[in-house]
Amino acid sequence: MILYAFTLPLGKTLSAVIALVAAAALLREDLKSVLRRAFNDEIFRVLALLLFLYILGLLWSHDLISGLKMCKKAALLSGVYLLCFLHLRDSSSRERVLLAFVGGVTVLDLIALMKFLGVFGEGAFQLPCKALMNHIWFGNLSALSFYLALLLAMRRPLLRALLWGGGLIALVAVLLSTSRGVWLALLIVLILWSLLFRGRQRTLAIVVLSCLAMGGLLGHSLIGKRVEQARNEVRAFMRGERLASSVGDRLAMWYTSWQIFLDHPFIGAGTGDYEEEVFRKTEELGSFRYIRHYNQPHNIYLHALVMHGLVGLGVLLGVFALLLKRAWVGFRSPETWSFGAMGISAIVHTMVAGFTEGVLRIHVLVSALGLILGCCLVYNETKRKDV
Repeated sequence: MILYAFTLPLGKTLSAVIALVAAAALLREDLKSVLRRAFNDEIFRVLALLLFLYILGLLWSHDLISGLKMCKKAALLSGVYLLCFLHLRDSSSRERVLLAFVGGVTVLDLIALMKFLGVFGEGAFQLPCKALMNHIWFGNLSALSFYLALLLAMRRPLLRALLWGGGLIALVAVLLSTSRGVWLALLIVLILWSLLFRGRQRTLAIVVLSCLAMGGLLGHSLIGKRVEQARNEVRAFMRGERLASSVGDRLAMWYTSWQIFLDHPFIGAGTGDYEEEVFRKTEELGSFRYIRHYNQPHNIYLHALVMHGLVGLGVLLGVFALLLKRAWVGFRSPETWSFGAMGISAIVHTMVAGFTEGVLRIHVLVSALGLILGCCLVYNETKRKDV
């Protein structure tokens, strides 16, 4: 699992092969025992419920191929969580896996920053800064690594300087990714940290305030420019103008998705029918045909409404609520508060980033979330107290 965590940000194929090897290793154990452990775990049952809803939604889907792809993502989330849950028996092993994930993302961030500085690639100082993947995915991974690095530093005093350095690199990578959705999610999580850690971890609170100040100073011009660009794109959309922009396209997708939901309010159009429904609705509206090439609405909540209606949105919000409840249990314990904080951070980040990006459809982000949940929401044994 350590090798899987390290390679996850760096290569989809290699990490997938390692995951299959880890899954095959479970075949040596008693199958009944493995299944009993899995279904006795509350988090696995919650994630399995989400997968069950996706599979059930195939019954009223026309596009079964797209539906099966969505089921695959839901299975990936519960599968990666289960691998961590079954293989990692104590807090030390879970820490090592999280450290490996931070190490892998740090390597990814360094590759991106070297490209940005012109060490290799097409040219220096080109935005957005990214490596090996879409810049939004890159920004989300870097943000997750930032949270983990700072919180793991509270558990690993000997590695504190290295982890803070990795966190700083991740923060710079987030800023240079130019993703406004990632920036917003990071800001919300840091504000949440300032409330959670007030009076409990002064060192971490100071680090959080320093990160906010540094981010504001380093990225003031870039952030201001991107926010003003978004405001102009919203105004243009409201005037009925079509701009070749990410915000304009998202607004069109969100409006169209809402109209599709109104046609299928209770159980949705089906797990795989988003693209088919967009084609139908844009024909009916006589506009927004330019969004047909997107395979999801860049909003996990509207996507849930389109696929499975109010039932789907209720299940999704219920899953998030139960995950947060489990993370809060860990946060309230002196022995596991940092694990709980890491879980809360990853879940809240996913929830906020999900307003502007289909984070539950992207392989690397779904896998990363499953990995963090599997390492941070299991409190059966603790070998090292937080310091």
